[in-house]
Amino acid sequence: MKFFNPPKLTAEPSADQLPEVRLYVDASESMKGYVSAGETNYPATIERLLERLAAAQYPLVAFQFSGGEKRLDSVQASKLKSPDFYSGGDTPLSKIVGRMADSVEAGRIAVLVSDMVQSDPLHERVDLIRALARLANANSEILLIGCRSGFKGKYFVETYPKTTPLNLNIPDDQELGRPFYFLIGGPLGVGMQKFKDKVLNPVFEQRKVQMFAPSEQALSFGKEWKVLGVGPKESVWSRRTQAAPAEKTRGVLWESFTHKGGTAAEAPLRVESKMTVRSPLRNFSRLGYSIDKGSFKAVGKDGKHGPGEAREHVDRRPECELQNPDKKWIKCSEAERLAAGEYGVRLTFPFTIPARNSWDVYRVKITAGDGNLRPPAWISAWSTNTDRTVQDGSKTLYLEVLGESLVNGISENIVIMDRLIHLGRF
Repeated sequence: MKFFNPPKLTAEPSADQLPEVRLYVDASESMKGYVSAGETNYPATIERLLERLAAAQYPLVAFQFSGGEKRLDSVQASKLKSPDFYSGGDTPLSKIVGRMADSVEAGRIAVLVSDMVQSDPLHERVDLIRALARLANANSEILLIGCRSGFKGKYFVETYPKTTPLNLNIPDDQELGRPFYFLIGGPLGVGMQKFKDKVLNPVFEQRKVQMFAPSEQALSFGKEWKVLGVGPKESVWSRRTQAAPAEKTRGVLWESFTHKGGTAAEAPLRVESKMTVRSPLRNFSRLGYSIDKGSFKAVGKDGKHGPGEAREHVDRRPECELQNPDKKWIKCSEAERLAAGEYGVRLTFPFTIPARNSWDVYRVKITAGDGNLRPPAWISAWSTNTDRTVQDGSKTLYLEVLGESLVNGISENIVIMDRLIHLGRF
């Protein structure tokens, strides 16, 4: 297994150890309208969050940010519900997301509360993508939660040429109110699940919210593979072991097959499995494939493989077929804009026959593919490209920029399948 450097399991904190929570609250003046409107959904959600953190006994450190960053000496709901708290200027999202990445790398949970309106969104987009990629590289789980609230006050126009602030008076309606957001990151594992169970689920269970988990797999393949023949011929491979987790790795499966005989140079492995799609795909044929091959001599009476002797990259992609909702098998190139759901999938891997008394081991990794994912539909519906009229107040300027940043910086890089395929010939 070490030959391919598979991802290793990371040490989990003890079940009784609660990680520190870092709370970052956007204190820009554009947030003041959420609390100036009275007891709306925004202050109620903030208060509920602080209550649940205290009840679950999470150690909490809070910061206000706008232009700069300031640690709060005390964290009181009354302070975060006061209009005086929200008096800052710019909203430097990329800097704060970078701080969140630092926190997650240190084993903490980070929570950002903001309207997600960037002062210069197009200029900051590259920095934001980099910061989000850092957050993902911290082996983290990430969640974006969208809420709506009443709003009464000034909104500062960010599109050019800038005009005087708009006076918004938006009702406290969880379907029509002004959006605000929670961006949450934490280390993968039981600690983050406990945080969701103890804090997030109780906070949002009585509220209408939208959620996007960019660090979750956009699609997944079934563990069990049925071996098929190629064309009218039977498969040249017989199963030796069923798929099982590779020891001391995270998310890697391995299985082995034995060659039945024959002298053809090509020995493709054709398999059928189930696939679950969770996020909108532009084209299934654009999945990203990485196939590396290692060769091993068989040693011992049981035919186990010895130390690796060679390593190479396989440039060819597997042939792909998909079972559409009508139960007909089609080429994956014909499967555009796949909706969420479960599909049958067949893959034919371009393997060659191993040398006699040897193993060829292939590590197959699949990602969603560059530019192949779209943000969830709700993000597009909540986004606007202009903020110059009162009617735009119930949407978020360039929210799609943030959604695409989450997709490009995180979702596209998530490995949806990591498999070691052992092919032996004796």
